[in-house]
Amino acid sequence: WNIAQALSNVSRSPKIETITTNDFLQHIFASLEPLDLKFELVEKSSIDNDLNADDNKHNSLSDTQLIRVWHQQRLLGEIFTYSQNTKLPSLNVDGRLIKQSVIGHQFGQYAISFPRQLTKSTQQQKLIIALSQALVSLAQGGQFYFLPNKGQNTNTHAIATQWLSHYIKQQLNVPELSDRYKLIEQYQQQMRVFRSKVALTFYQYKGDFKDRELDIWLNKNQALSIDFEQSFGQPWPNATDAIYSYQAIANEGINHYLPLWQTALTQLIIAEIPNKISTKEIFNLLIVNEKQLTLDEQLEQLIGLPIDPHSLIRRFKHAGTAQE
Repeated sequence: WNIAQALSNVSRSPKIETITTNDFLQHIFASLEPLDLKFELVEKSSIDNDLNADDNKHNSLSDTQLIRVWHQQRLLGEIFTYSQNTKLPSLNVDGRLIKQSVIGHQFGQYAISFPRQLTKSTQQQKLIIALSQALVSLAQGGQFYFLPNKGQNTNTHAIATQWLSHYIKQQLNVPELSDRYKLIEQYQQQMRVFRSKVALTFYQYKGDFKDRELDIWLNKNQALSIDFEQSFGQPWPNATDAIYSYQAIANEGINHYLPLWQTALTQLIIAEIPNKISTKEIFNLLIVNEKQLTLDEQLEQLIGLPIDPHSLIRRFKHAGTAQE
């Protein structure tokens, strides 16, 4: 629970060999060739001719690169990459969807910014995730703009992104995250678990928060305190107070639980896919999804029945996925 104290007792991560971002991207592109993905670097002069004076002045896109992404001779879209100014106080990896792919009408566009050199394993991991999000966004097009655009926040998009980033990390043998970063991730995950339990308890409570009915809510302190102890190792006697830390608990509740479900589903897919299904077939089914299958239909082909929620939870435990 005392994350600051815990971090002070963990040694800092060892330094990794510095690599330029462009070189690291080339390694990623090479790892994706077995999936029939090809990357075409458009000459910088072509980009400069397309930028107007305001763009050059406002955004300083002197280091802009345009990468066209092809899959089996089909243009998926374009990725703009921007090298960040080394004088900035904080250098991070950031990605953003510019234009969604719509089959027969427009190809997608995505933008990724990053430091010129990657000096930390976390930067390498974040770049892999950002590129995975870009590729999934470009590949998952539809016949209508609204449907694929809405799908950017669905289970399918999140699971496909996690699977692709896992594939790339395996191919590149990326250094593991430091103990400090792992501790932070564990803390964030357990906080999400606890807040999900609080939100669920709040949804199930049918009373008011006044007079006698407030006492009914406060009686839930013991159960929530046990939940808190399961995550952080010590009880919280007034655990019901956690509801006041939400900005909008009625809207936020599912947002705490959903990433846990998506990660568990991804781990289950990785663990239980039969050997007869090739990586290329997984990519085509999970990411390209030419037949526009639903998530249930994808899961049925990848890991087989049963795939109802209760059965999936039992399979999570059997497959050894992280469960709290």
